[in-house]
Amino acid sequence: MPLPLDWTLPDGTTYTHVKVIKVEDDSVTILHRDGGARIALGRLPQNIRDNLGYDPAKARAASEVRAQEDAKSAALLQAENARALQLKKEKLIFGARQQEAAITAIDIVNRPAEVTQSGNTITVKKIVKVEYDPANPPTPAQLEATKPVWTNVTPK
Repeated sequence: MPLPLDWTLPDGTTYTHVKVIKVEDDSVTILHRDGGARIALGRLPQNIRDNLGYDPAKARAASEVRAQEDAKSAALLQAENARALQLKKEKLIFGARQQEAAITAIDIVNRPAEVTQSGNTITVKKIVKVEYDPANPPTPAQLEATKPVWTNVTPK
């Protein structure tokens, strides 16, 4: 007996202009007027199930396998999402460090020299000019090495 063109499921869902694409042990994939769907065979009216060769034991076994595969896929997706979030955090931290390094470098270049005198000792704060490629600014650790140095000079 041929399948009807329009399907109405026991729950009231209606599919019009149905075209069967794939029949599996636990489900059927269809195209219909409003799109496509994969429907569990157990949800279909008895006459359609019979036409599609529904076997409850095979459907149950196939559903269990599908559930296991879905659980594995969900776990992989969760791990992938966690890794993507970690990479995003690392990228944000790296960007913040680059910005901090660029600001620190500008601060060092623009800071005036300081000279103090105490008795016969003159202390000069050397300014270290930091130049860098904007595409590759120095890290905070690299800037640490360029911090101002205090030098004591005693005139003769």
